[in-house]
Amino acid sequence: MRFLPLCLSVACWSGLEETTCDQLCEELVMTCEYAAFPDFSSCQKGCLYDEEHGANTDGMLRCVSEAECSTFDVLECEHRYEVRE
Repeated sequence: MRFLPLCLSVACWSGLEETTCDQLCEELVMTCEYAAFPDFSSCQKGCLYDEEHGANTDGMLRCVSEAECSTFDVLECEHRYEVRE
């Protein structure tokens, strides 16, 4: 029974291509456990919105991965790669 939630959340999706937003949210929500995102879905929605409005999500992903969950460094990444209107 415990396998089913794991299968539904990770393993069974293996046939789908993981997007930059998926990877970014995995880092922010699952790895770093930032409270700014109550769940993976809210992070994805925000990321996709930013991406549609010109945010450099590839750069953000690289930067956040290198930040290794340092809150200060993640905030610097956000400022560096945020949507500028």
